[in-house]
Amino acid sequence: MKGFTLEEITKFGHINTPALFIKGDQSQYIREKDIKAIYNLFRSPIIRVIENAGHWVHAEQQEEFLKAIDPFIRV
Repeated sequence: MKGFTLEEITKFGHINTPALFIKGDQSQYIREKDIKAIYNLFRSPIIRVIENAGHWVHAEQQEEFLKAIDPFIRV
């Protein structure tokens, strides 16, 4: 399945679906300009930054990753 870039997603308009974004504090994958775009695109996004992790947050900080997603997936 093909993923979408943030630029492609913005073409869909405002998104009302709950959204969780997880970023490793050492990753440059989600930049400051991306965070602004996320808040403009999603009604109420949740952005979690996990310390001591790069792009592979789930592998580098597994316990913290699970703590971050647990409340979101239980909704």
